[in-house]
Amino acid sequence: MKDLLALFGLTATPAAPSEADVALRPVTRRRLARDQYTRPPSFTDLLPWCEYLPDHQAFLLEDGRSVG
Repeated sequence: MKDLLALFGLTATPAAPSEADVALRPVTRRRLARDQYTRPPSFTDLLPWCEYLPDHQAFLLEDGRSVG
């Protein structure tokens, strides 16, 4: 059966939709709500600190030694 489908350029399992196909679909309420409430990446993820040290009221930086 697979060989017969392959002759016509078809596969037995449908391919996953590409990003372009998803972008062209009509907007649904679920998609609209998801897009409105999705949080953008936070700028604090780009800062060079690992953790906050409450005893010293300082941030431990990525090098493991420096504090700020």
